[in-house]
Amino acid sequence: MKFYCFFIFLSAFTISSSQNIYDFPLDIQIKLSGSFAELRSNHFHSGIDIKTKGKEGYKIYAIDSGYVSRIQVSAGGYGKAIYITHSNGKTSVYAHLKRFSAKIEKIVKSIQYKNKSYSIAHFPKKNEILIDSRELIGLSGNTGSSSGPHLHYEIRDYKNRPENPLKFKKIRVLDTIAPYLENLFYKRLSLNAKTLSLEDNYNPFKKIKLKKISQNLYISDTLSINGLIGFGIQSEDKMNNSSNVYGLNKIITLLNNKPIFEIKFDKFTFKESRNINAYIDYHNYRKNKFKIQKLFIEGVNPLSMYNRELGNGSLNINSEFSENLYTIQLFDFNDNMTKIIIPIKFIEGGLEVTKINNKPDFQILLNEIFEKKFNTTSLKITENTFYYNSNINISENNFELTIDKDSFPLRKNITIKFSLDRFEDKVKEKLYIAKRKNNGQDLFVSSTIINDSLIAKTQYLGTYFISKDTVAPKVEILNIKPNQWISDRKFLKIKIFDNESGIKKYNGWINNKWILLEYEPKEKILTYNFDDMINTESKNNLKVKIEDNLGNITQKQIVFFRKEEQ
Repeated sequence: MKFYCFFIFLSAFTISSSQNIYDFPLDIQIKLSGSFAELRSNHFHSGIDIKTKGKEGYKIYAIDSGYVSRIQVSAGGYGKAIYITHSNGKTSVYAHLKRFSAKIEKIVKSIQYKNKSYSIAHFPKKNEILIDSRELIGLSGNTGSSSGPHLHYEIRDYKNRPENPLKFKKIRVLDTIAPYLENLFYKRLSLNAKTLSLEDNYNPFKKIKLKKISQNLYISDTLSINGLIGFGIQSEDKMNNSSNVYGLNKIITLLNNKPIFEIKFDKFTFKESRNINAYIDYHNYRKNKFKIQKLFIEGVNPLSMYNRELGNGSLNINSEFSENLYTIQLFDFNDNMTKIIIPIKFIEGGLEVTKINNKPDFQILLNEIFEKKFNTTSLKITENTFYYNSNINISENNFELTIDKDSFPLRKNITIKFSLDRFEDKVKEKLYIAKRKNNGQDLFVSSTIINDSLIAKTQYLGTYFISKDTVAPKVEILNIKPNQWISDRKFLKIKIFDNESGIKKYNGWINNKWILLEYEPKEKILTYNFDDMINTESKNNLKVKIEDNLGNITQKQIVFFRKEEQ
């Protein structure tokens, strides 16, 4: 019996430890600039962002022993990143690194020089590169699509699903501040006649007047209404000693103290992440630049973060409803809670009708392919591209194709096509499709010429047109002058930029030997490290070749002298 009790205790301890075993990967005070699953543009954030005091170069340590399962280097995205798989099946990810540890850097450089490419995606075999717990694996940086120095840190389960890394920490990040509520909204909802699931009827959200009772308690005016309704919030979280804003960890709604809706932001799949556009009011976000989080589940919303056993979160206000209290509870990871209480009262009366000033031209049905051809352009939308049956405006004017406004979220790409009949053959290879932007900086869209038509796939509505790029990229060698001795230099720096279709390829050679140029797109700088030891002669000929997305090429050469210091 004693042995049995000891076994239960040991098992419980082991389970508890396996859920709470990791230190943070940096030996500095942990402050966050981004939380797990917070609402980003078109996706949920898949990790936490750890501040590095606005600096690069802090040591990054493996949180546990394991093996390197992936090494990624790219100009965008995660920049320099390393993935370590551990014995419990979880994988830790460390991104935006300045550089890897010497052991890993040697492997990376070897692959880059072999492939003659800065960008690589390498998947070592299991146990090929073993890592000890707390082993140095790199230095913090700002590479890739990073807006400032920090460490992007993830934990993924055995199915590659991101989980909140804070669940596995021995020490919690200091946070005694409850989420704050910016605004509360409601809107009328509709049921699909066939599926009886909620669907968007494009009624706008309406703001509800609130009274703040205390730091974490709000009470609204009584909402007198009838019919099917749902609520939405504009809310974020704060932490101690930080000016950053963060996402919520959990939302629960209750009707007369009975839970009717719950969403928990603790795990998701990358495949479903784009469906954030079904969770927020996308139209409002594109128009007003803030996110309303829907506290109800529409039938087309596939997110796995809901507790669907509670229902869809909507309220049917009818004569049997009388007076009730609807409560919203907002939680952060440390379980600090903000509560919003909304008294609701049924009233007789007709339903409000949203007036549509201009009747849209075309109806897009979910289960049908839609195609429209104009004189010089055409559009194809496959089944289930939109979230709902939608009425949109589509037109061609002055060779521009306008597909409504970017206020409808799409689940898949649409195909747009432009005829090239009006162009001379000699210029066709320099044409591309561009998306009109309000700020005047039109966006390059990757396209292909097929049967004398320019074709592109895009996941955004808006206005598209044909643009031309015949201008080669610009190249400026920054820290070398012709015939200059630079024995004291550790790095060679080159600035490149292209204001039209953008940079596609870049290569450099010293004395006809390929050199590794690390690209930092935020600064538009290519950097070569002389420690790579490609140049062994005193006299050196540097050649740089830059190509944009339309094949325009700029080449530059310069002679310099260098002698390695002993």
